[in-house]
Amino acid sequence: MIWTTWFAASRRLLLALAVLGGIIGAPAGAAELRIGTSAATSAMDPHFHLLAFNMSVMAHIFQTLVAQDAEQKLTPGLATSWRLVDDTTWEFELRHDVVFHDGGGFTADDVLFSLHRMPLVPNSPSSFALYLRGVASVEKVDPYRIRFHTKGPYADLPVDMSMISIVSHAAAAGNAPEGKTTQEMNRGEGTVGTGPYRFVSFTPGDKVVLERNEHYWGPREPWDRVTIIAIPSAASRVATLLSGGVDVIEKVPGEDLPRLRSDPRVHVVVAPSNSVSYIVIDQYRDNSPGVSGTPDGRNPLRDGRVRRALSLAMNREALTERVMSGLATPAAELAAPTMFGANPDAKVDPFDPDEARRLLNEAGYGNGFDLVLATTNGYYVQDAATAQAIAGYWTRIGVRTQVDAVPSSVFYARRGKNELSIFFTSSSITTGQASDMLKILVATRDPAKGLGQINFGGYSNPETDRLIEGSSHTLDADARQEMLRQTSRIAIARDHAVLPVFMEKLAYGMRQPLTYSPRVDKWITAMQVRAP
Repeated sequence: MIWTTWFAASRRLLLALAVLGGIIGAPAGAAELRIGTSAATSAMDPHFHLLAFNMSVMAHIFQTLVAQDAEQKLTPGLATSWRLVDDTTWEFELRHDVVFHDGGGFTADDVLFSLHRMPLVPNSPSSFALYLRGVASVEKVDPYRIRFHTKGPYADLPVDMSMISIVSHAAAAGNAPEGKTTQEMNRGEGTVGTGPYRFVSFTPGDKVVLERNEHYWGPREPWDRVTIIAIPSAASRVATLLSGGVDVIEKVPGEDLPRLRSDPRVHVVVAPSNSVSYIVIDQYRDNSPGVSGTPDGRNPLRDGRVRRALSLAMNREALTERVMSGLATPAAELAAPTMFGANPDAKVDPFDPDEARRLLNEAGYGNGFDLVLATTNGYYVQDAATAQAIAGYWTRIGVRTQVDAVPSSVFYARRGKNELSIFFTSSSITTGQASDMLKILVATRDPAKGLGQINFGGYSNPETDRLIEGSSHTLDADARQEMLRQTSRIAIARDHAVLPVFMEKLAYGMRQPLTYSPRVDKWITAMQVRAP
Protein backbone atom coordinates (compact mmCIF):
# COMPACT_ATOMS: atom_id res chain seq x y z
CA MET A 1 0.00 0.00 0.00
CA ILE A 2 2.82 2.36 0.91
CA TRP A 3 4.63 1.35 -2.30
CA THR A 4 1.46 1.97 -4.38
CA THR A 5 0.90 5.37 -2.81
CA TRP A 6 4.56 6.32 -3.30
CA PHE A 7 4.46 5.13 -6.94
CA ALA A 8 1.28 7.13 -7.66
CA ALA A 9 2.72 10.25 -6.07
CA SER A 10 5.97 9.82 -7.96
CA ARG A 11 4.08 9.35 -11.22
CA ARG A 12 2.11 12.55 -10.60
CA LEU A 13 5.35 14.39 -9.89
CA LEU A 14 6.98 13.07 -13.06
CA LEU A 15 3.95 14.05 -15.12
CA ALA A 16 4.01 17.53 -13.62
CA LEU A 17 7.71 17.85 -14.40
CA ALA A 18 7.09 16.65 -17.95
CA VAL A 19 4.41 19.28 -18.43
CA LEU A 20 6.67 21.93 -16.93
CA GLY A 21 9.46 20.76 -19.22
CA GLY A 22 7.19 21.30 -22.20
CA ILE A 23 6.51 24.84 -21.01
CA ILE A 24 9.96 26.06 -20.13
CA GLY A 25 12.10 23.93 -22.38
CA ALA A 26 13.27 20.40 -21.76
CA PRO A 27 16.78 19.04 -22.29
CA ALA A 28 17.93 18.38 -25.85
CA GLY A 29 16.51 15.11 -27.13
CA ALA A 30 13.10 15.57 -25.52
CA ALA A 31 12.27 19.18 -26.17
CA GLU A 32 9.35 20.96 -27.79
CA LEU A 33 9.28 24.68 -28.46
CA ARG A 34 6.15 26.73 -29.10
CA ILE A 35 6.49 30.20 -30.59
CA GLY A 36 3.60 32.67 -30.56
CA THR A 37 3.74 35.07 -33.50
CA SER A 38 1.78 38.16 -34.47
CA ALA A 39 0.97 36.88 -37.95
CA ALA A 40 0.43 33.66 -39.86
CA THR A 41 2.58 32.65 -42.78
CA SER A 42 0.74 33.03 -46.07
CA ALA A 43 2.24 29.92 -47.68
CA MET A 44 4.88 27.22 -47.29
CA ASP A 45 6.21 27.96 -50.77
CA PRO A 46 9.49 29.86 -50.18
CA HIS A 47 9.17 31.61 -53.56
CA PHE A 48 5.57 32.79 -53.18
CA HIS A 49 5.57 35.91 -50.99
CA LEU A 50 8.44 38.29 -50.27
CA LEU A 51 7.48 39.02 -46.67
CA ALA A 52 9.82 39.18 -43.67
CA PHE A 53 7.64 36.97 -41.48
CA ASN A 54 7.27 34.33 -44.21
CA MET A 55 11.03 34.33 -44.64
CA SER A 56 11.61 33.77 -40.93
CA VAL A 57 9.41 30.68 -41.04
CA MET A 58 11.00 29.45 -44.28
CA ALA A 59 14.48 29.82 -42.72
CA HIS A 60 13.76 26.76 -40.58
CA ILE A 61 13.28 24.60 -43.67
CA PHE A 62 15.13 26.24 -46.55
CA GLN A 63 18.48 27.96 -46.92
CA THR A 64 20.08 30.44 -49.27
CA LEU A 65 23.46 30.51 -51.00
CA VAL A 66 24.51 33.48 -48.87
CA ALA A 67 23.31 33.87 -45.28
CA GLN A 68 22.77 36.96 -43.15
CA ASP A 69 23.88 36.92 -39.53
CA ALA A 70 21.95 38.53 -36.67
CA GLU A 71 23.25 41.98 -37.72
CA GLN A 72 22.49 41.28 -41.41
CA LYS A 73 26.14 40.92 -42.36
CA LEU A 74 26.73 38.46 -45.18
CA THR A 75 28.14 35.04 -44.25
CA PRO A 76 28.52 31.70 -46.08
CA GLY A 77 25.30 29.72 -46.50
CA LEU A 78 24.92 26.91 -49.01
CA ALA A 79 27.82 28.59 -50.79
CA THR A 80 31.13 28.54 -48.97
CA SER A 81 32.53 31.48 -50.94
CA TRP A 82 31.91 33.83 -53.88
CA ARG A 83 34.16 36.00 -56.00
CA LEU A 84 34.19 38.31 -58.99
CA VAL A 85 35.74 36.62 -62.00
CA ASP A 86 35.35 39.83 -64.01
CA ASP A 87 33.07 42.87 -63.89
CA THR A 88 30.04 40.88 -65.04
CA THR A 89 30.75 37.38 -63.71
CA TRP A 90 30.31 36.09 -60.16
CA GLU A 91 31.41 32.57 -59.20
CA PHE A 92 29.98 30.70 -56.19
CA GLU A 93 31.51 27.60 -54.59
CA LEU A 94 28.88 25.27 -53.11
CA ARG A 95 29.06 23.08 -50.03
CA HIS A 96 29.78 19.39 -50.59
CA ASP A 97 28.42 18.05 -47.30
CA VAL A 98 24.74 18.98 -47.59
CA VAL A 99 21.74 16.69 -48.04
CA PHE A 100 18.07 17.57 -48.35
CA HIS A 101 15.48 16.42 -45.83
CA ASP A 102 14.56 13.52 -48.14
CA GLY A 103 18.18 12.32 -48.33
CA GLY A 104 18.97 13.73 -51.76
CA GLY A 105 22.33 15.43 -52.19
CA PHE A 106 22.57 19.20 -52.74
CA THR A 107 24.27 20.25 -56.00
CA ALA A 108 24.31 23.05 -58.55
CA ASP A 109 21.24 21.50 -60.22
CA ASP A 110 19.13 22.49 -57.21
CA VAL A 111 20.36 26.08 -57.45
CA LEU A 112 19.58 26.29 -61.16
CA PHE A 113 16.11 24.80 -60.63
CA SER A 114 15.34 27.22 -57.77
CA LEU A 115 16.44 30.26 -59.74
CA HIS A 116 14.36 29.12 -62.70
CA ARG A 117 11.31 28.34 -60.57
CA MET A 118 11.15 31.51 -58.50
CA PRO A 119 9.87 34.00 -61.12
CA LEU A 120 7.37 31.44 -62.46
CA VAL A 121 5.39 31.16 -59.22
CA PRO A 122 1.99 32.71 -60.05
CA ASN A 123 -0.17 35.12 -58.05
CA SER A 124 2.67 36.28 -55.82
CA PRO A 125 1.59 39.25 -53.64
CA SER A 126 5.22 40.41 -53.72
CA SER A 127 7.59 38.52 -55.99
CA PHE A 128 11.19 37.59 -55.33
CA ALA A 129 11.84 38.09 -59.05
CA LEU A 130 13.42 41.51 -58.43
CA TYR A 131 16.49 39.70 -57.07
CA LEU A 132 17.24 38.32 -60.52
CA ARG A 133 16.72 41.57 -62.41
CA GLY A 134 20.45 42.07 -62.98
CA VAL A 135 21.19 38.48 -64.01
CA ALA A 136 21.61 37.63 -67.70
CA SER A 137 22.28 33.89 -67.27
CA VAL A 138 23.46 31.27 -64.79
CA GLU A 139 26.04 28.66 -65.73
CA LYS A 140 26.78 25.33 -64.05
CA VAL A 141 30.57 24.98 -64.07
CA ASP A 142 30.55 21.66 -62.22
CA PRO A 143 28.29 20.03 -59.59
CA TYR A 144 29.58 22.37 -56.89
CA ARG A 145 30.34 25.56 -58.76
CA ILE A 146 28.09 28.02 -60.56
CA ARG A 147 28.63 31.31 -62.34
CA PHE A 148 26.24 34.24 -62.65
CA HIS A 149 26.63 36.37 -65.75
CA THR A 150 25.13 39.79 -65.08
CA LYS A 151 23.78 42.39 -67.48
CA GLY A 152 26.40 44.83 -66.29
CA PRO A 153 28.58 45.35 -63.22
CA TYR A 154 26.33 44.26 -60.37
CA ALA A 155 27.66 44.70 -56.85
CA ASP A 156 24.49 43.59 -55.04
CA LEU A 157 24.40 40.02 -56.36
CA PRO A 158 25.70 38.39 -53.14
CA VAL A 159 23.10 40.38 -51.16
CA ASP A 160 20.37 39.29 -53.55
CA MET A 161 21.43 35.66 -53.23
CA SER A 162 20.78 35.91 -49.49
CA MET A 163 17.09 36.29 -50.33
CA ILE A 164 16.40 33.27 -52.56
CA SER A 165 15.66 29.91 -50.93
CA ILE A 166 17.03 26.77 -52.55
CA VAL A 167 14.62 23.88 -53.01
CA SER A 168 15.28 20.29 -54.06
CA HIS A 169 14.95 20.01 -57.82
CA ALA A 170 13.90 16.39 -57.45
CA ALA A 171 11.27 16.96 -54.75
CA ALA A 172 9.88 20.22 -56.18
CA ALA A 173 9.55 19.04 -59.78
CA GLY A 174 5.97 18.89 -61.08
CA ASN A 175 3.60 19.38 -63.97
CA ALA A 176 3.10 23.14 -63.53
CA PRO A 177 5.57 25.58 -65.12
CA GLU A 178 7.05 26.19 -61.67
CA GLY A 179 7.09 22.49 -60.73
CA LYS A 180 5.24 21.83 -57.49
CA THR A 181 2.57 24.50 -57.03
CA THR A 182 2.17 26.68 -53.98
CA GLN A 183 -0.92 24.66 -53.04
CA GLU A 184 1.07 21.43 -53.23
CA MET A 185 3.84 22.88 -51.10
CA ASN A 186 1.28 23.99 -48.53
CA ARG A 187 0.37 20.30 -48.23
CA GLY A 188 4.01 19.35 -47.80
CA GLU A 189 4.52 18.04 -51.33
CA GLY A 190 7.94 19.24 -52.39
CA THR A 191 8.44 21.27 -49.21
CA VAL A 192 11.96 19.87 -48.91
CA GLY A 193 14.95 21.95 -47.97
CA THR A 194 18.36 21.70 -46.32
CA GLY A 195 17.58 23.66 -43.15
CA PRO A 196 17.79 22.61 -39.50
CA TYR A 197 14.07 21.68 -39.35
CA ARG A 198 11.82 19.76 -41.70
CA PHE A 199 8.19 20.32 -42.58
CA VAL A 200 5.48 18.38 -40.71
CA SER A 201 2.23 20.28 -41.25
CA PHE A 202 0.74 23.66 -42.10
CA THR A 203 -2.68 24.92 -41.01
CA PRO A 204 -3.37 28.17 -42.88
CA GLY A 205 -4.05 31.07 -40.55
CA ASP A 206 -3.11 28.99 -37.53
CA LYS A 207 0.19 27.15 -37.20
CA VAL A 208 3.23 25.47 -38.73
CA VAL A 209 4.67 22.30 -37.20
CA LEU A 210 8.31 21.32 -37.74
CA GLU A 211 10.67 18.58 -36.59
CA ARG A 212 14.42 18.63 -36.21
CA ASN A 213 16.45 17.63 -39.25
CA GLU A 214 18.69 14.92 -37.85
CA HIS A 215 20.98 15.12 -40.90
CA TYR A 216 21.52 18.87 -40.86
CA TRP A 217 25.00 19.87 -42.02
CA GLY A 218 25.29 22.62 -39.38
CA PRO A 219 25.21 22.56 -35.56
CA ARG A 220 22.59 20.27 -34.03
CA GLU A 221 19.45 22.08 -32.90
CA PRO A 222 18.14 21.32 -29.37
CA TRP A 223 14.42 21.24 -30.23
CA ASP A 224 12.83 17.99 -31.36
CA ARG A 225 9.63 19.69 -32.39
CA VAL A 226 8.75 23.31 -33.09
CA THR A 227 5.24 24.73 -33.40
CA ILE A 228 4.82 28.28 -34.70
CA ILE A 229 1.37 29.52 -33.66
CA ALA A 230 -0.29 32.65 -35.03
CA ILE A 231 -1.76 34.81 -32.25
CA PRO A 232 -2.54 38.17 -33.90
CA SER A 233 -3.85 39.88 -30.76
CA ALA A 234 -1.01 41.27 -28.63
CA ALA A 235 -3.09 40.88 -25.46
CA SER A 236 -3.76 37.24 -26.34
CA ARG A 237 -0.08 36.57 -27.02
CA VAL A 238 0.89 37.92 -23.60
CA ALA A 239 -1.90 35.96 -21.89
CA THR A 240 -0.93 32.77 -23.71
CA LEU A 241 2.69 33.19 -22.65
CA LEU A 242 1.72 33.72 -19.01
CA SER A 243 -0.60 30.71 -19.05
CA GLY A 244 2.12 28.46 -20.47
CA GLY A 245 0.43 27.95 -23.82
CA VAL A 246 3.56 29.11 -25.66
CA ASP A 247 7.19 29.47 -24.68
CA VAL A 248 8.24 32.57 -26.63
CA ILE A 249 6.31 35.50 -28.11
CA GLU A 250 7.23 38.46 -30.28
CA LYS A 251 6.03 42.06 -30.33
CA VAL A 252 5.23 42.49 -26.65
CA PRO A 253 3.37 45.83 -26.33
CA GLY A 254 5.21 48.51 -24.38
CA GLU A 255 2.40 48.81 -21.85
CA ASP A 256 2.86 45.14 -20.89
CA LEU A 257 6.61 45.35 -20.29
CA PRO A 258 6.44 46.37 -16.59
CA ARG A 259 4.07 43.50 -15.81
CA LEU A 260 6.21 40.91 -17.59
CA ARG A 261 9.41 42.23 -16.06
CA SER A 262 7.95 41.82 -12.58
CA ASP A 263 6.75 38.25 -13.20
CA PRO A 264 9.40 35.70 -12.10
CA ARG A 265 8.05 33.09 -14.56
CA VAL A 266 9.12 35.09 -17.60
CA HIS A 267 11.63 37.62 -18.82
CA VAL A 268 11.82 40.00 -21.75
CA VAL A 269 14.43 41.10 -24.28
CA VAL A 270 14.17 44.48 -26.04
CA ALA A 271 16.26 44.99 -29.17
CA PRO A 272 16.50 47.39 -32.12
CA SER A 273 15.16 46.20 -35.43
CA ASN A 274 15.50 47.10 -39.09
CA SER A 275 11.78 47.87 -39.32
CA VAL A 276 11.01 51.41 -40.41
CA SER A 277 7.54 52.93 -40.11
CA TYR A 278 6.71 55.60 -42.65
CA ILE A 279 4.00 57.49 -44.52
CA VAL A 280 3.44 57.12 -48.26
CA ILE A 281 1.88 60.10 -50.03
CA ASP A 282 0.01 60.27 -53.35
CA GLN A 283 1.96 62.81 -55.37
CA TYR A 284 1.12 61.77 -58.92
CA ARG A 285 -2.66 62.28 -59.26
CA ASP A 286 -4.39 65.62 -59.63
CA ASN A 287 -7.48 64.13 -58.00
CA SER A 288 -6.84 61.79 -55.12
CA PRO A 289 -9.61 59.69 -53.52
CA GLY A 290 -8.85 60.52 -49.88
CA VAL A 291 -8.43 64.28 -50.33
CA SER A 292 -11.26 66.82 -50.23
CA GLY A 293 -12.04 70.37 -49.13
CA THR A 294 -9.35 72.08 -51.20
CA PRO A 295 -10.01 75.51 -52.77
CA ASP A 296 -9.08 74.32 -56.26
CA GLY A 297 -10.31 70.72 -56.02
CA ARG A 298 -6.86 69.39 -56.75
CA ASN A 299 -4.47 67.18 -54.80
CA PRO A 300 -2.36 69.36 -52.43
CA LEU A 301 -0.09 66.40 -51.62
CA ARG A 302 1.68 66.95 -54.94
CA ASP A 303 3.19 70.14 -53.48
CA GLY A 304 6.49 69.52 -51.67
CA ARG A 305 5.70 72.32 -49.22
CA VAL A 306 2.57 70.49 -48.11
CA ARG A 307 4.47 67.22 -47.66
CA ARG A 308 7.13 69.02 -45.60
CA ALA A 309 4.40 70.66 -43.52
CA LEU A 310 2.94 67.25 -42.70
CA SER A 311 6.39 66.06 -41.63
CA LEU A 312 7.06 69.10 -39.42
CA ALA A 313 3.63 68.76 -37.79
CA MET A 314 4.51 65.34 -36.33
CA ASN A 315 6.17 65.11 -32.93
CA ARG A 316 8.19 61.96 -33.50
CA GLU A 317 9.70 62.00 -30.02
CA ALA A 318 6.23 61.97 -28.48
CA LEU A 319 5.07 59.23 -30.85
CA THR A 320 7.94 56.96 -29.85
CA GLU A 321 7.66 57.62 -26.13
CA ARG A 322 3.91 57.88 -25.60
CA VAL A 323 2.35 55.75 -28.31
CA MET A 324 5.15 53.19 -28.73
CA SER A 325 6.06 53.20 -25.01
CA GLY A 326 9.71 53.71 -25.87
CA LEU A 327 9.83 50.82 -28.36
CA ALA A 328 11.00 53.01 -31.24
CA THR A 329 13.42 55.78 -32.16
CA PRO A 330 12.59 58.75 -34.44
CA ALA A 331 13.66 58.18 -38.04
CA ALA A 332 15.32 60.64 -40.41
CA GLU A 333 15.64 58.20 -43.30
CA LEU A 334 14.32 54.85 -44.49
CA ALA A 335 17.27 53.01 -42.96
CA ALA A 336 19.06 52.98 -39.62
CA PRO A 337 22.15 55.24 -39.46
CA THR A 338 24.49 52.23 -39.18
CA MET A 339 23.28 50.57 -42.39
CA PHE A 340 25.27 50.61 -45.61
CA GLY A 341 24.21 53.62 -47.65
CA ALA A 342 22.55 55.54 -44.83
CA ASN A 343 23.59 59.08 -43.90
CA PRO A 344 24.95 58.75 -40.33
CA ASP A 345 24.42 62.47 -39.73
CA ALA A 346 20.88 62.67 -41.16
CA LYS A 347 18.62 64.90 -39.07
CA VAL A 348 15.08 64.03 -38.02
CA ASP A 349 12.60 66.72 -39.09
CA PRO A 350 11.89 68.85 -35.99
CA PHE A 351 8.46 69.28 -34.48
CA ASP A 352 7.52 72.73 -35.73
CA PRO A 353 3.77 73.24 -36.18
CA ASP A 354 4.16 76.99 -36.71
CA GLU A 355 6.45 76.44 -39.70
CA ALA A 356 4.07 73.75 -40.92
CA ARG A 357 1.18 76.25 -40.92
CA ARG A 358 3.35 78.82 -42.71
CA LEU A 359 4.19 76.31 -45.45
CA LEU A 360 0.54 75.38 -45.91
CA ASN A 361 -0.38 79.04 -46.25
CA GLU A 362 2.46 79.64 -48.72
CA ALA A 363 1.25 76.69 -50.81
CA GLY A 364 -2.28 78.15 -50.92
CA TYR A 365 -3.87 75.92 -48.30
CA GLY A 366 -4.05 78.29 -45.36
CA ASN A 367 -7.58 77.07 -44.62
CA GLY A 368 -6.42 73.49 -44.71
CA PHE A 369 -8.16 70.56 -46.34
CA ASP A 370 -9.64 67.16 -45.48
CA LEU A 371 -7.62 63.98 -45.57
CA VAL A 372 -8.14 60.24 -44.94
CA LEU A 373 -5.08 58.50 -43.47
CA ALA A 374 -5.20 54.74 -44.04
CA THR A 375 -3.42 52.10 -41.99
CA THR A 376 -3.59 48.51 -40.85
CA ASN A 377 -5.24 47.66 -37.56
CA GLY A 378 -3.20 45.40 -35.31
CA TYR A 379 -0.86 44.13 -38.02
CA TYR A 380 2.10 46.22 -36.85
CA VAL A 381 2.78 47.29 -33.27
CA GLN A 382 0.45 50.18 -32.39
CA ASP A 383 -0.25 50.88 -36.07
CA ALA A 384 -3.78 52.26 -35.64
CA ALA A 385 -2.86 54.15 -32.45
CA THR A 386 0.13 55.77 -34.16
CA ALA A 387 -2.03 56.80 -37.12
CA GLN A 388 -4.59 58.34 -34.76
CA ALA A 389 -1.89 60.36 -33.03
CA ILE A 390 -0.51 61.54 -36.39
CA ALA A 391 -4.02 62.52 -37.48
CA GLY A 392 -4.32 64.63 -34.33
CA TYR A 393 -1.09 66.48 -35.13
CA TRP A 394 -2.20 67.18 -38.69
CA THR A 395 -5.65 68.33 -37.66
CA ARG A 396 -4.06 70.91 -35.37
CA ILE A 397 -2.36 72.60 -38.35
CA GLY A 398 -5.59 72.64 -40.35
CA VAL A 399 -5.30 69.37 -42.28
CA ARG A 400 -8.47 67.78 -40.96
CA THR A 401 -7.54 64.09 -40.86
CA GLN A 402 -9.62 60.98 -40.32
CA VAL A 403 -8.06 57.55 -39.83
CA ASP A 404 -9.23 54.53 -41.77
CA ALA A 405 -7.77 51.54 -39.88
CA VAL A 406 -8.66 48.20 -41.47
CA PRO A 407 -7.49 44.56 -41.37
CA SER A 408 -4.23 43.96 -43.22
CA SER A 409 -5.90 41.93 -45.97
CA VAL A 410 -8.23 44.84 -46.76
CA PHE A 411 -5.46 47.41 -46.49
CA TYR A 412 -3.09 45.64 -48.87
CA ALA A 413 -5.85 44.90 -51.37
CA ARG A 414 -6.80 48.59 -51.45
CA ARG A 415 -3.17 49.64 -51.62
CA GLY A 416 -2.63 47.34 -54.58
CA LYS A 417 -5.54 49.00 -56.40
CA ASN A 418 -4.13 52.50 -55.71
CA GLU A 419 -7.21 53.45 -53.71
CA LEU A 420 -5.28 55.26 -50.96
CA SER A 421 -4.16 58.88 -50.89
CA ILE A 422 -1.90 58.64 -47.88
CA PHE A 423 -1.11 55.74 -45.58
CA PHE A 424 0.96 54.78 -42.56
CA THR A 425 2.74 51.42 -42.73
CA SER A 426 5.96 49.62 -41.89
CA SER A 427 8.58 47.60 -43.74
CA SER A 428 11.53 45.45 -42.80
CA ILE A 429 14.82 46.17 -44.51
CA THR A 430 15.45 42.65 -45.71
CA THR A 431 18.92 43.18 -47.17
CA GLY A 432 20.32 45.30 -44.34
CA GLN A 433 21.21 48.09 -46.78
CA ALA A 434 19.67 51.48 -47.51
CA SER A 435 19.29 50.40 -51.14
CA ASP A 436 16.52 47.99 -50.12
CA MET A 437 13.86 50.61 -49.40
CA LEU A 438 15.11 53.13 -51.94
CA LYS A 439 14.79 50.63 -54.78
CA ILE A 440 11.26 49.51 -53.99
CA LEU A 441 9.74 52.65 -52.45
CA VAL A 442 11.49 55.64 -54.06
CA ALA A 443 12.52 54.48 -57.54
CA THR A 444 10.10 55.06 -60.39
CA ARG A 445 7.98 51.97 -60.83
CA ASP A 446 9.47 49.77 -63.55
CA PRO A 447 8.47 46.08 -63.32
CA ALA A 448 10.96 45.10 -66.02
CA LYS A 449 13.82 46.39 -63.86
CA GLY A 450 12.30 45.27 -60.58
CA LEU A 451 12.13 48.85 -59.31
CA GLY A 452 9.43 50.77 -57.45
CA GLN A 453 7.51 47.66 -56.43
CA ILE A 454 5.73 49.40 -53.56
CA ASN A 455 6.05 52.99 -54.79
CA PHE A 456 2.33 53.63 -54.45
CA GLY A 457 2.96 57.33 -53.88
CA GLY A 458 4.12 57.69 -57.46
CA TYR A 459 7.31 59.62 -56.71
CA SER A 460 9.41 59.81 -59.86
CA ASN A 461 12.68 61.67 -60.21
CA PRO A 462 15.19 60.96 -63.02
CA GLU A 463 18.02 62.14 -60.76
CA THR A 464 17.30 59.66 -57.99
CA ASP A 465 16.53 56.90 -60.50
CA ARG A 466 19.97 57.41 -62.02
CA LEU A 467 21.61 57.21 -58.59
CA ILE A 468 19.67 54.12 -57.53
CA GLU A 469 20.41 52.21 -60.72
CA GLY A 470 23.99 53.44 -60.75
CA SER A 471 24.55 52.17 -57.21
CA SER A 472 23.62 48.64 -58.32
CA HIS A 473 26.18 48.70 -61.11
CA THR A 474 29.06 50.33 -59.22
CA LEU A 475 31.54 47.84 -57.81
CA ASP A 476 33.43 50.41 -55.74
CA ALA A 477 31.82 50.26 -52.27
CA ASP A 478 32.58 53.86 -51.31
CA ALA A 479 31.16 55.26 -54.53
CA ARG A 480 28.09 53.03 -54.24
CA GLN A 481 27.46 54.15 -50.69
CA GLU A 482 27.69 57.83 -51.63
CA MET A 483 25.12 57.31 -54.41
CA LEU A 484 22.66 55.85 -51.93
CA ARG A 485 23.28 58.65 -49.45
CA GLN A 486 22.69 61.25 -52.13
CA THR A 487 19.45 59.52 -53.16
CA SER A 488 18.13 59.83 -49.63
CA ARG A 489 19.21 63.47 -49.33
CA ILE A 490 17.20 64.29 -52.43
CA ALA A 491 14.13 62.06 -52.12
CA ILE A 492 13.63 62.13 -48.35
CA ALA A 493 15.30 65.22 -46.88
CA ARG A 494 14.54 67.56 -49.80
CA ASP A 495 11.47 66.24 -51.65
CA HIS A 496 9.73 64.50 -48.73
CA ALA A 497 8.69 61.79 -51.17
CA VAL A 498 8.09 59.50 -48.17
CA LEU A 499 7.92 60.56 -44.52
CA PRO A 500 9.97 58.33 -42.19
CA VAL A 501 8.39 58.24 -38.73
CA PHE A 502 10.38 55.85 -36.54
CA MET A 503 12.61 52.79 -36.43
CA GLU A 504 10.94 50.12 -34.36
CA LYS A 505 12.36 48.29 -31.37
CA LEU A 506 10.90 44.89 -30.61
CA ALA A 507 10.23 43.27 -27.26
CA TYR A 508 10.24 39.49 -26.94
CA GLY A 509 8.86 37.56 -23.99
CA MET A 510 9.89 34.05 -22.96
CA ARG A 511 9.34 31.69 -20.11
CA GLN A 512 12.18 31.07 -17.70
CA PRO A 513 14.84 29.77 -18.10
CA LEU A 514 14.86 30.12 -21.89
CA THR A 515 17.20 32.61 -23.55
CA TYR A 516 16.62 34.44 -26.81
CA SER A 517 19.12 36.06 -29.18
CA PRO A 518 17.34 38.73 -31.27
CA ARG A 519 18.01 39.55 -34.90
CA VAL A 520 17.72 43.04 -36.35
CA ASP A 521 15.63 41.68 -39.24
CA LYS A 522 12.89 40.78 -36.70
CA TRP A 523 12.97 37.10 -37.62
CA ILE A 524 11.80 34.95 -34.75
CA THR A 525 13.05 31.39 -35.15
CA ALA A 526 13.71 28.32 -33.06
CA MET A 527 17.39 28.76 -33.90
CA GLN A 528 17.48 31.85 -31.64
CA VAL A 529 15.99 30.12 -28.58
CA ARG A 530 18.00 28.06 -26.15
CA ALA A 531 17.47 26.34 -22.82
CA PRO A 532 20.24 25.96 -20.21
